[in-house]
Amino acid sequence: MGRSSCLLLACVLLCSSLVTGCGLYGDSSDVPEGTRVEVSFGDRHRCSRISPEITIYNPPRGTDYYEVRVSQVGTSPERHLGGGRWAYGGLNSDGADVIPEGGLLSMYRAPCPSGSGQSYRFTVYCMNKGSSQPLAISDFIITLE
Repeated sequence: MGRSSCLLLACVLLCSSLVTGCGLYGDSSDVPEGTRVEVSFGDRHRCSRISPEITIYNPPRGTDYYEVRVSQVGTSPERHLGGGRWAYGGLNSDGADVIPEGGLLSMYRAPCPSGSGQSYRFTVYCMNKGSSQPLAISDFIITLE
């Protein structure tokens, strides 16, 4: 087998292990459908230091904390507004964890649109203390009028 064939085989094996969760869950039947984020953004959250409630559905097993980043979409480069960190709190009956309203304190700065139709991205990174790589990443985009 030539060198390029060996590299291709190694890439295929690596990709297939990533798709099945790299052994985090045992077998693929334990892998959650996917991490999804919802942000309950209201008028009181505009131009304030009060972060909205953020719900994280199906965080991966092994999640210890969340890193949240907020940025303005449509600017080049995207304008980073801040974010924060929140400890994993456990799942409720919906299979979700919640970062409560006002939970992001130190670095959070809310979207403050200067016009209508501006979009903002809330990115949630599900993190494990033993790794610098996220277990999952999910975005929620809001457009403010």
